Amino acid sequence: MGHFLPGVFHHFQSGVDTITGYGTTTLTAATENPTPTSATSATVVVSETDQATVNEVLNRNGTAASDSVTYNLRAGTAWQPGAAEDATTPITVSNAVE
Repeated sequence: MGHFLPGVFHHFQSGVDTITGYGTTTLTAATENPTPTSATSATVVVSETDQATVNEVLNRNGTAASDSVTYNLRAGTAWQPGAAEDATTPITVSNAVE
């Protein structure tokens, strides 16, 4: 996915992205816009309603779920102005409820 573009953090959009995890289950973001925390990282606040599902799918810290499925983020073309679609970005999970 590359780096976030300087000066356009406020344009980083959710709702067009999916995350794949345990059991190859796919989650679609249903949160306010994520907050970039560095040039290559963002924090996503998950609603209380979605927390149980997220805990099941992103069930282990690191780059893969407990069934060895690699965590993946698919970002559509609207994730950041001028960005291309990216279907194969591995992600690292932290603070998982194990």
